[in-house]
Amino acid sequence: MNIVFANEELRNECNNQELLVKRYGPNRAKVMRQRLDELFNARVLEDMRSMPHVSIAGSPKGPDLALDLGSPYQLAFRPAGSDINGYGDWNNINSIIILGLRKHDAKP
Repeated sequence: MNIVFANEELRNECNNQELLVKRYGPNRAKVMRQRLDELFNARVLEDMRSMPHVSIAGSPKGPDLALDLGSPYQLAFRPAGSDINGYGDWNNINSIIILGLRKHDAKP
């Protein structure tokens, strides 16, 4: 899957394991890296949803989705090129925008 980041700072953070460990601790940094690698290796978004250890919060009706990184954090993302009215068939989504790390109770 093609992964785009919402901004350069987020891209740099997600691609620097030392920085992830410093900011979020070794366990959460490991899970975050694992989820990013799984996203990269997935052919389409539906591949992620079918993984038993991966939880995707949100709805196909938008506006964004999130991968669980261990309570209370989530990795928020949105299918690239999708409008706010819905994402359609997850088997056709092969590009996403990473929006950032958020807490479960945070507003998107």
